[in-house]
Amino acid sequence: MRRQPAIFTLERGDAGAGTSGASARCPSPSRHLPPSRAVLNHPLPTPNPPSSSARLTRRPSPRPPEASSVHLDEPLFPRGPNTRKLASLCALATLACERANRDATPSPFDGAAGLRLRDAFARPCRGRDALETLREVGLLDLFPHLDGLAQCGEKHQQHRKRRSPGWDYFDRVAAVDRLRSCAARLAADARDPTRAKYLAHQLALVYQCVNAARGESKALKKRIEDRFEEVKNATEQPAGGGAGEGETGGALPREMAEWLEAIAREAEATALALPPGMTEKLGPVFKLIGG
Repeated sequence: MRRQPAIFTLERGDAGAGTSGASARCPSPSRHLPPSRAVLNHPLPTPNPPSSSARLTRRPSPRPPEASSVHLDEPLFPRGPNTRKLASLCALATLACERANRDATPSPFDGAAGLRLRDAFARPCRGRDALETLREVGLLDLFPHLDGLAQCGEKHQQHRKRRSPGWDYFDRVAAVDRLRSCAARLAADARDPTRAKYLAHQLALVYQCVNAARGESKALKKRIEDRFEEVKNATEQPAGGGAGEGETGGALPREMAEWLEAIAREAEATALALPPGMTEKLGPVFKLIGG
């Protein structure tokens, strides 16, 4: 392999006093280089040192980019008001009104905060009057505190204590779902001998859920009351099949297990049907969804 010639060389005359004699007697590689390959024998130029009078100035930092609006929840081709966004704003504003009434603090519709709230409602209404839009889609029936939008910016608005029907949705749906889940669990365990000792407790839970859900499910109340003591006594019988002393919860009679499963399936089907009596307080919500 051919050796590459050095680019920077040190001539004899350039060696200083501190250079050793061995390095000074070394022949210069530039003597063997062809004329076409120039060799730099002079030192590299150094930049001028900065003047003592020069001042260090700090360059201004670039301006941060302007915040961009994100519209991930906006439809690609918007038509009419954004009901989902309006419902979220209504819930937050109603909570603020109830807090103001409880703590005797300024209303969220007062002053500059009220003007900002009005602007927040104007965007999802897409150019339409906010109060009329809420009334049209049914949100004003769910959150009546929002009638304060008519006086946004005025001082000292008062909010009387009143229940918003929008909160009834969560109470009713939670009660109906508890009935459905407890009844489904009882129906699944009714024929399982290993779960027999828990069946009386599960039947009591279904009874409590029937009382909470009300409506059409109340027809099951009397039927559960008639046989609850019988089921309880059956589950408290000592377990057979070599079970340990004091253990209870042997397999229930077949007829009783079938009755438990049947009444549990009926309760579950009633909850899933959402009959009018159980959902009478959800009328405003159904109007909003159906509209």
